[in-house]
Amino acid sequence: MDIEWETEIMISLIEKLRTGHVHRWHIVRTAREQTLAEHMYRVYLITDEICRILNLHEDVWGICIIWALNHDVPEVLVGDMPTPTKKFLKGAFNHIENSLDKLHKAMYEDLKENNPVVLDIVKLADLMESIDFLTLEAIGDHASNVKKSLSSDFFSEVSKCREKYPDHDWNKIVTLLSTILPIGS
Repeated sequence: MDIEWETEIMISLIEKLRTGHVHRWHIVRTAREQTLAEHMYRVYLITDEICRILNLHEDVWGICIIWALNHDVPEVLVGDMPTPTKKFLKGAFNHIENSLDKLHKAMYEDLKENNPVVLDIVKLADLMESIDFLTLEAIGDHASNVKKSLSSDFFSEVSKCREKYPDHDWNKIVTLLSTILPIGS
């Protein structure tokens, strides 16, 4: 059975504004809800700091900021997919998200082809934001385990970045994570 994923959907401004209504962490108990808009804004703040620390060229820096503020926009149509589901679906989830909005897909494909460091930086920022949020808001063992898994993913991503972009000091990004986390977390 062949499924045609390609669509001509373009997410409207009205739908994008719903990022303030779409909640994250459906399968993780937290002290408060986090919206998609809050998450993307916090990813932007961390991305901006990573770009400053790595002393990236302003063109790349600007693209990182744009991607950070838009990376999860398709979730206004599908909701926040839990990480275990994303991992299970592997590349299929990216394909599904990208097929929901032709502009998002075009941007993602362009970054993948011409500027993959942007995707990697925003991925690191995304993981850092999630770790920080759970450090502050997690309730229970499951949430603690999710945070540990995200931390492991973060260090794996840092290792990949070290290999792909050896000209940058990725230890500074590990240090950045430790500076935003409360002592003893």
